[in-house]
Amino acid sequence: MRNEVIYDKNGRPDIMVVFTPSELGLPDTLRGRKVKEYAISKYQNTLIDGVPYSLPFMKPAVNISHDEAIRLCESKGEGWHLITNDEWVALGFWSWDNDTMPTGNTASGKSHSHPEQTGTTYEGGCGKTLTGSGPVQWNHDGTAYGVADMCGNIWEHVGGVRFMNGMPQVIPNNGAAYGSDQSKDSPEWEAIYTEDGDPVYYNVHDGEITLQPVHPDGTDYDGVKFTDLEVRSDMDAPDKLKDLGLYPADDYESDEYFWLERRAGYLSRGLLGQRCVRWCVLPRRRQLPRRCGRDRRLPCRLRSVYLRL
Repeated sequence: MRNEVIYDKNGRPDIMVVFTPSELGLPDTLRGRKVKEYAISKYQNTLIDGVPYSLPFMKPAVNISHDEAIRLCESKGEGWHLITNDEWVALGFWSWDNDTMPTGNTASGKSHSHPEQTGTTYEGGCGKTLTGSGPVQWNHDGTAYGVADMCGNIWEHVGGVRFMNGMPQVIPNNGAAYGSDQSKDSPEWEAIYTEDGDPVYYNVHDGEITLQPVHPDGTDYDGVKFTDLEVRSDMDAPDKLKDLGLYPADDYESDEYFWLERRAGYLSRGLLGQRCVRWCVLPRRRQLPRRCGRDRRLPCRLRSVYLRL
């Protein structure tokens, strides 16, 4: 892992944290192309002339729809894309395995669990902080060289995963990172199945969210503690859901919430470490996901990634 300044097609710089595929356990080949390195934005992206950039002490871009986040990141040139769920989860695993789960802006400019940790808020930001303005404990590795602000501040769009009428679907093997079609009708989306071959659905009803092998009725929207997700008695939760951060692993404990609407939705991550994390809840880690609509402009941010092929 190292920090590097990488220039996009416009000749403007991004400050990135660069990993080899093996460092994060990510694929080293995508669509037949060898991946030498994954360069992840060190900072939540800001917009300059309508293009996202990873720069410190900037106002993070917000109120961006999911489709727009994909388009903006890919507009930076060949190899650039919106961070995928696979990449986000890989960072979370790294932090968990190395005992550096980050804190962050979870209480209007400070950490709720460590109020002495503060970032720089700005006028009109409603408690949001400037990119990278917090202490090193807000970085994924606990040092000045890590990826900043993965916990808190603003929910963050991730690519390669969605819910369609309660059914979780993914573009597998980090395929959303290169040359993918993430449109509504793309044939690349794949369902997740039980061991019996039944597709998995999330049923949102009467304040509960339950996994079941049949299509749910209605279009409820609600949130529950992540550890309170239920599984219908006639099925087991597939391990794949745990790997993707969509269902808690055995013996997992946390206070984060999982929010979901049964209609089509694209999720975002909000916090990676302490409370309410975007939506990546690693098989043993913490996170609270929240839906960001394809067309809705909720207060979601974006983070670009560059593939060195």
